[in-house]
Amino acid sequence: MKKIYRIFSLIGGVCYIGQTGNKYISRRLSQHVYNKRNSLCYCSSFEVLQYSDYKIELIDECEDKDVNTLENKYIHFFQNSVNLKK
Repeated sequence: MKKIYRIFSLIGGVCYIGQTGNKYISRRLSQHVYNKRNSLCYCSSFEVLQYSDYKIELIDECEDKDVNTLENKYIHFFQNSVNLKK
């Protein structure tokens, strides 16, 4: 099973939609934060992580074969998404 999650900021009014196979989405958030702090690579989630009130929430779960389609659906559903795939 894969998970679709949303990292969001109420201050910034933006969100990032992602997918993970991690058991806990908090672990995936930690990876985003680590990458931002250490400038290892760029991810559009950094646009959300610049705000101090960012949070992560699980928005869906699905079979591995459906994860890309479902992630794309949510990227377009949330109008304030900063995802580069738009």
